[in-house]
Amino acid sequence: MCIRDRMYIKGEYAPLTLEEAIQWCSKLVPLYKKAGITILRIGLQAAEGLESSLVAGPYHPAFGELVESRLILETLKQKIEQIKPEQGECLLVRTRPNLVSKAIGQKRENIRHLEKTYHLSMKIVGDLMQGDIEIQRL
Repeated sequence: MCIRDRMYIKGEYAPLTLEEAIQWCSKLVPLYKKAGITILRIGLQAAEGLESSLVAGPYHPAFGELVESRLILETLKQKIEQIKPEQGECLLVRTRPNLVSKAIGQKRENIRHLEKTYHLSMKIVGDLMQGDIEIQRL
């Protein structure tokens, strides 16, 4: 047993929550990309027996997807704040087809967060061939 496991069992070590890990990684990924560092994987490779062998700490089988979704959420927030929509307005988010699920967020988390925060409704379509995200008023 490693020292971190022993510390956890004794109550001397508190691992990050899943949310904290997502927040940390969503801050680190842009720094790595800016530095030209290629990221091959974020999170653990889901393998047979992995979950039953975990002692503590954040784990999600789609952790990398959660981090990428959080990064897109931050981009969406910035773009929404630039256009300053009115309450009740409907926005169209256009993105590339491979980014639609990340823009929506797991269990529609990004959509719910944005609609609640900005008091608006949103529709997301994957029809962009270039660029990542565009937002238009409907």
